[in-house]
Amino acid sequence: MSVPTAKERVSTRREVTSAIGIKDLAALAVPKLHLPMQLTPAIPKQGGAYLDMYQALMVLSEQPVATGMGLFSSQMQWPVYPEVSATFPRQHLGESYLIEFHVDLIKAGTTYSFRIFDWPLEGFEDVSVPGGGTHIFTHLIPPVDEIPEADDPVLFGSSIQQRNDEDDQAAWFFYSAHISIAD
Repeated sequence: MSVPTAKERVSTRREVTSAIGIKDLAALAVPKLHLPMQLTPAIPKQGGAYLDMYQALMVLSEQPVATGMGLFSSQMQWPVYPEVSATFPRQHLGESYLIEFHVDLIKAGTTYSFRIFDWPLEGFEDVSVPGGGTHIFTHLIPPVDEIPEADDPVLFGSSIQQRNDEDDQAAWFFYSAHISIAD
């Protein structure tokens, strides 16, 4: 397969846009993402946002320099599962939030099992990913406009909770949680 020329790319773009019924790809409404918060073991609090780490075997705030890291393992599950959560106040009504957890799944050949939670909706989903490299767990929290603001802001958040058996000995590093606002 050869690389298409500029003229072929233009015709392909026209075919795609006409197939979906628009005149130009630029006319598509794509939400913009703003990254107002990044939480790390080195900086676990930012404004009203904060990071919680449960069952961390070790937390280094200075290495790697940019983020620090937390070490977790399925072998240490008592009294709770290994988990990282990011909590933050709602910024404005009508906004969705994209949460990204940046991790390194150390043990190659092992399937890592996680449960991703969100609040205030209290939903969750189970995901499984192969070990042996870096991974970004992403989770989109839709607007929750039906909860009114009171004296305290409405808190949103997401967490990743490892669900492997202890015998899997599935260790992992956590580096950062990015919280983006979708406009």
